[in-house]
Amino acid sequence: MKEKDLSDSDLKLLLESAFQKLEKTEEIDSKISTEKSNTLNWILTLTTLFLGIGIQNFESITDLCFKEELFITEKIIFALSVTMLILYKIVNTSYEKQKKSFLANLHTHKLELLFDLKTKLKPNLTDEHTFIPSFINRFRNGEFIPDYDKERKEAFKIIDQKVGVYGKLLKLIYSVTMVAFIINLTITIMLIMNINGG
Repeated sequence: MKEKDLSDSDLKLLLESAFQKLEKTEEIDSKISTEKSNTLNWILTLTTLFLGIGIQNFESITDLCFKEELFITEKIIFALSVTMLILYKIVNTSYEKQKKSFLANLHTHKLELLFDLKTKLKPNLTDEHTFIPSFINRFRNGEFIPDYDKERKEAFKIIDQKVGVYGKLLKLIYSVTMVAFIINLTITIMLIMNINGG
């Protein structure tokens, strides 16, 4: 069935479903973000443990080339892990704040469309067959906001862009921390294998 041919009740159901889908997606994303934060907490704990092992056994490691450099690298990775965890928490707080703001604006937009389907939603419907993911994306992007309300349409896009930027930044911080952790784990294994001459 074409979008323009949908009944008012179908359009209302479609709007409600689109909002619920976006809300659920944001909820799942928040849970993933929390789990990553917990993982970074564990990484910092293990990095602290690795540094402690290095400090405790530094004098016992005799046959390892670049012992000093490896130990300094462990200290740098520890400092990096602390910094990345703090940075992740700060960015994640801003990320969650922007997502909540976006969802609040989206909810207001949904209510506005539900209240006035005839003049606000129907003129923006297409002659194409109803494709729910496309409808959801258009709803998310604020394409159903009337052209005369350009400021709100632009604000909608800006908030969505901020959410995207914060999301990418969180992924980058997490990835860098994981790589540093793997390097640190490798160094610690090398140090442990060379305690008292290996």
